Amino acid sequence: MLRATKVRIYPTPEQAEYLNGQFGAVRFAYNKVLHLKKQAYKRHGVSLNPRRDLKPLLALRRGAVTK
Repeated sequence: MLRATKVRIYPTPEQAEYLNGQFGAVRFAYNKVLHLKKQAYKRHGVSLNPRRDLKPLLALRRGAVTK
């Protein structure tokens, strides 16, 4: 049986700004991977392996400018 605990948080304005930045980065990464997977399937008819084929995305993170 799976169980979950829901917790409500009340971040300070500074923490909320930080969290919004993190959520934006995660959303960007997810959408980028989804785009790459769709393009690979559309062009070549293959599915991408996250460990092997999506490793170049780490370079995006390393080269990103953060606040």
